[in-house]
Amino acid sequence: MTGPARYMEWDTVVGGYTIPRKTLVSPDMAAMVKDERFFPKAKEYIPERWLRHVNDDITKGQEFPFAFKPYGFGPRGCIGQRFAEMEMQIGITKIIQNFDISMPPGVSEIKTVHRTFTSPAQKVTL
Repeated sequence: MTGPARYMEWDTVVGGYTIPRKTLVSPDMAAMVKDERFFPKAKEYIPERWLRHVNDDITKGQEFPFAFKPYGFGPRGCIGQRFAEMEMQIGITKIIQNFDISMPPGVSEIKTVHRTFTSPAQKVTL
């Protein structure tokens, strides 16, 4: 999953690398959420880490507000963010209530393919 793309307004140095002015950059959100500096146990499946207003080690990533911004922020942020979040919660609830979800036989981890939207590389059985 990539974040909002932007053209650099001026030459910028990030991590020792120079990014020239007018270069199109897009943050790699998938890499950021797997970074232990921002998210403890980043490679483990812990959906509780995304809960708001919980004060524990699992939600530590909230201390770094720009580590995960899938809808952008500020005046260019997505106007449908709250609606999309509510729709996701309702949809996930309905899926969990009505289906058994499992990975294909012999698969212990879902690998992803990065395109415009991140999607599973293998089929997911519903």
